[in-house]
Amino acid sequence: MLEITLNRKKMSLLNVRNLSTVFETSGGRTIHAVDNVTFSMAKGEIMGLVGESGCGKSVTALSILKLIPNPPGEIISGEIIFNGVDLLQLSESQMQDIRGRQIGMVFQEPMSSLNPVLKIGTQISEPLTRHLKMNKNLSLSRSLELLEMVGIPDGKQRINDYPHQFSGGQKQRIMIAIALACEPALLIADEATTALDVTVQAQILELLKDLSDNLGISLLIITHNLGIVARYAQRIAVMYAGKIREIGLATDVYRAPKHPYTAGLLDSVPKLKGKKLTRLNSIAGEVPDPTDLPLGCAYNIRCTKVVKKCNTEPGLSVHTTNQSYACWNPL
Repeated sequence: MLEITLNRKKMSLLNVRNLSTVFETSGGRTIHAVDNVTFSMAKGEIMGLVGESGCGKSVTALSILKLIPNPPGEIISGEIIFNGVDLLQLSESQMQDIRGRQIGMVFQEPMSSLNPVLKIGTQISEPLTRHLKMNKNLSLSRSLELLEMVGIPDGKQRINDYPHQFSGGQKQRIMIAIALACEPALLIADEATTALDVTVQAQILELLKDLSDNLGISLLIITHNLGIVARYAQRIAVMYAGKIREIGLATDVYRAPKHPYTAGLLDSVPKLKGKKLTRLNSIAGEVPDPTDLPLGCAYNIRCTKVVKKCNTEPGLSVHTTNQSYACWNPL
């Protein structure tokens, strides 16, 4: 199975190989939410995982952390090699030592991710006392440092506030502080800016990039918007219906997308240059029912480049050493 690395001289941190995660519906049908997914990340790398809602991005992230609820979900095959260890072979107790300590995650919705009845200082200090065994004074000092790091002013006063006393952008910064508390090697940001206005989105993404650069943390940005990761990700993987359809260096993918789905996502991003009041392009049709996918490539019912061979599933084909795609009739 093909794997592309940004820089082969860099040490690999995460290798996801042939990962498949399924969910069983109440009607007895099987949803292949993540289907034979393979990608890798180097230490210190920023990678974007993009695609429409329901394509499998978040399930991929939850699979990496082994947070798939069973039932109805189950990781049925693959390997998740993190720092040389296959996470799928670890017990739940061992995974609890990994989560928060070596892999941090910023979840989609800070309003529901933060505990409304606990002060934010308590929530930030929890991983410090759990993983680093810090006492109360040390955890308080570190919590104040983290609040300052993520741009929350007046930390000494605000550390005793509750989540409802913060704005949406501030809540997201607090979630980032919690995820970074133990300085993990990998940070997963799952739609971390979806509920925020455009200005705050840019601030959060700049913060994540700066923290990755300054702390050497690998960052996996999960989003439905290719435009969001354009200036931040070094590599991009595009998902559709549970599979990676294109993967490569961000510069290559943006300059010359090979998969029609990638091109469709790029066309739907507003352009700053060109004629004003130009109508945005959109991808025709809808994402297929995950319990009833079409034969072959799941994108073939929406694709403008469809050919007869699209009734069989294509594998990832090498375009260049830094870009690959899964398409019988690429652009």
